[in-house]
Amino acid sequence: MYVEGCYDEGIDGVRGPRFYDQKKPTSLGVAAVSEVISKKIIKYLIKKEYLKAEDDFCEPVEIEDESMDVFHKTSIYGYIATGEHEGYRVRRLRGFDLDGKAEITGNRCVSINGFSVHADTFIKKHEHQQRERLIRYVARPPISEKRMELDENGEVIWHLKNIFSDGTEALKFSPMELIEKLASIIPPPWKNLIRYFGFFTGNSKIREAVVLGNPKKRDSNCSTHQLYYIPWAELLKRTFGIDIRACHNCGGRLQFIAAIFDGSAVGKISDYLGIYQGSDPPLLLQSQTEYDEYFD
Repeated sequence: MYVEGCYDEGIDGVRGPRFYDQKKPTSLGVAAVSEVISKKIIKYLIKKEYLKAEDDFCEPVEIEDESMDVFHKTSIYGYIATGEHEGYRVRRLRGFDLDGKAEITGNRCVSINGFSVHADTFIKKHEHQQRERLIRYVARPPISEKRMELDENGEVIWHLKNIFSDGTEALKFSPMELIEKLASIIPPPWKNLIRYFGFFTGNSKIREAVVLGNPKKRDSNCSTHQLYYIPWAELLKRTFGIDIRACHNCGGRLQFIAAIFDGSAVGKISDYLGIYQGSDPPLLLQSQTEYDEYFD
């Protein structure tokens, strides 16, 4: 996301920063930027050996015999039935057209080398809900829980949003395999997923003058390494949609009184309030216990 314009730094003692509108990007401009970005990403992936021109790293399968029926079967599934590559998938050669031109698929929409860019969404300054909706869409998680389910054997079925060209409509994982795939997309520590440029950066000289709701300057005696703190209750509400501070009886807002860690004291208070009897914690919901059975 970017602002369709720019600020100057203003003149000290005369005026503050002034905003200058820019024209909307053209489809040719979006295509030129996409070509540069796609080329750099592909070169980086090739350098890191994440992307190879020849795909032959799959594990072989056992071929029982060399009859015509086996030839038909392996041809359908894309395997080799004879020779030194017996049991392997047919090797695929990828072509990376680093000097290719982006295809314009729509107004400010382009596609090149598997990359697609859509830059035709414009939000006016007073459209706060539309801006929040766009930010939530851009920051959405990589997978959707609504498309995941457990089969009768405890395997995880992940339904694809779009069916592949070969007819694949879902992928199956064991619980450990799913955790393996999820672990691979966890960002490394101390890496920012959201980056700010221009006057949005913290070190910008004009940030205080142009960013709404900018906090007051810190006291000179305060540490410059203060962290932005979000209460755990707010994080719980944002992540799981659970508002722990809402009263279930009247709908009012609960206030924090104290944190009690003594088990006997917690039991007495709980018994008095009728939350549960005895010292044992309440049981999990049935759906939770079934889920934990496969992922414990």
